[in-house]
Amino acid sequence: MNVIKYNFEPNLKKSFIEMNEYWIKKDYFLEDEDRRVLSSIDDSVKNGAIIYFVMYNNIPISTLCLTPLGNSVYELVKFATREGYYNLGAGKMLLEYAINDIRTIARKIIIATNKKCYSAIHLYKKFGFVEFNSNNTFGFSSNRVDICFELVLNENLI
Repeated sequence: MNVIKYNFEPNLKKSFIEMNEYWIKKDYFLEDEDRRVLSSIDDSVKNGAIIYFVMYNNIPISTLCLTPLGNSVYELVKFATREGYYNLGAGKMLLEYAINDIRTIARKIIIATNKKCYSAIHLYKKFGFVEFNSNNTFGFSSNRVDICFELVLNENLI
């Protein structure tokens, strides 16, 4: 397994959308914000977002997107693993790579998620993310976002 960054490859764009739509539809429903994020990943990357993939035998099996919010803060907006490839450590590998990659340009990473995402929350906590109170649901319904986490990387960045 290895990690690569998205660079406008159509097959990776398709995989990003498929993995995230599958994950969302499994427990929730696609919201307008999901559709906006998924349909505009090329524009997001042009505006500073970074999309990572774990490749396994040339197949993208896990993906994660960090989007800049301003003031050196990034939001982890999408994080999914392809069905059938769970428990290979791809999510852990991806999160670790993304954190290390963005450490020099990000003051912090925030995540808005749902308490039902037990595995992801366990992983976030393992990497040092801590819960914080936010009244902001970042464009999603309050039914979907009920917990937020942050990881401070470099308080000196502005």
